[in-house]
Amino acid sequence: MFVSNTKNLKLSLLPVDFTLGQITVSSVKSVGFSCLLSVGLFLIRSHLSVATVALVLIIPVVYGVISGGFVAGIVATLTGFLIYDYFFIPPYYTLSVGAAQNWAALGVYVVVMLTLSQMVTRINLAKLEAQKRVKENRELFDLSELLIKDISVEELSRQVLASLKEYFKLITVGLFLEQGGKLVLVGCVGNPLTADEIENISNKSINPISLESSQTEKDELHVMALVSPGSTMGLLAVKGLSKIKENRELFKAFTNHLSYALERTLLKDQAMKTELLQKADELKNSLVGAVSHDLRTPLSTIKISSSAIIESGFNLSIEEIKELVELIDLQASKLDNLVGNLLDVTRIESGTLILKKEYISTDLIVSDLIESFKFQTESSRIEVQNEIPNRLVFVDKVLVTQALVNLVDNALKYSPEDKSVILKVIKNENRQIEFRIRDFGSGFKKPIEFDYINLFNKNHSGGRGGLGLAIALIFIKSNGGQISSNNNVKNGAEIRVILEDAETKDG
Repeated sequence: MFVSNTKNLKLSLLPVDFTLGQITVSSVKSVGFSCLLSVGLFLIRSHLSVATVALVLIIPVVYGVISGGFVAGIVATLTGFLIYDYFFIPPYYTLSVGAAQNWAALGVYVVVMLTLSQMVTRINLAKLEAQKRVKENRELFDLSELLIKDISVEELSRQVLASLKEYFKLITVGLFLEQGGKLVLVGCVGNPLTADEIENISNKSINPISLESSQTEKDELHVMALVSPGSTMGLLAVKGLSKIKENRELFKAFTNHLSYALERTLLKDQAMKTELLQKADELKNSLVGAVSHDLRTPLSTIKISSSAIIESGFNLSIEEIKELVELIDLQASKLDNLVGNLLDVTRIESGTLILKKEYISTDLIVSDLIESFKFQTESSRIEVQNEIPNRLVFVDKVLVTQALVNLVDNALKYSPEDKSVILKVIKNENRQIEFRIRDFGSGFKKPIEFDYINLFNKNHSGGRGGLGLAIALIFIKSNGGQISSNNNVKNGAEIRVILEDAETKDG
């Protein structure tokens, strides 16, 4: 059973009549008030006219009507009539009336009191009805505010159904929506529906009712169609409709609001699914293009080298064959690393890769990076400036080193052959370890945000995207780091890899 967490929807109506307890208390108080006034009036009776006494005795009647309604007003009127006649109209201490003008005064008193009681009662009831309408409007506004929130169908049904049950004191409220051509129960509050009831509604063997004409028993189950201008959104199953005879218009308004909210939420979910499918399709196409591009170069090199050996009839010199074989071996290693990186990315995304984190010095990471380029002529173009060789980071050394290798390799590709790529390691102003890879190539055509989906697409990455950057981003993020580009660099590009300083963090 769901429980509402909406603190603003206190769904209860003000009563339009007074309770028996309120009437009794008000009647007793008005009688006591009349007696108290009578004592004061009695002490100065010789100085008062009959009309003055009648005016004073109006006060308890007004009090009784306001605090206890028409019945309490009648009690106050009868009490005042007896006191007025017995103590203040000659002959005193009898209920008989002597002079004709006293009969007129007594009659006017009774007529005025009854009229006043009725008038004040109507005013009081009108006030209560106005308060009721104000509260209804406020509750409807609060519910409308709830329905425009950006929440899921499940959360929407949970909160709204609980509010409907609480407000209208219903026994059961359940929501059925169409899923896969069948009505499915997506939320229920109050007494749970039985399996037979759910099956009957799901099979549409219960017809929706009209609120205007339905005569319902307390525990009888009824369903109402939730209709929007576009279509029928679902069915609302309700027990306890007999409790909302006086509030059916408000109940209809609530259910109409629910219909519109469901339509909006379902349309939004559908739009979101469409957007996700489009992004998935875009990612698939970009990934295929990036893999094809990154595989083509080493495969082409291997093919050309192996073809050169075969077509020469092995008439090449030993040095030439050795060079071609080493080239084949290097490109095969690149392919192996690429496939391994892709598998690691898959494991990271699925949450199955267990990181082997350890405390590693920046000097060791840099030396492993340089070692990976030892068979490439470009290794001489890597200039290392490690200002903090002994600082430690707590990372998976293999993944972080491979990420830096990818970034350095990418920088070498886009940097002129007569220019070095600078690998600088510093501690930045935020006391973090920062690896800066600086090249002097064409730079980024436009500032980029490091989103691995966009990095697959060179058009979105300033012409410098590909698997290398995307894999580096995923590896660094999995180790709690960040990658960004320094867009203020002239004559080239600079990529920054930021990792937490293990010594500073532990301290």
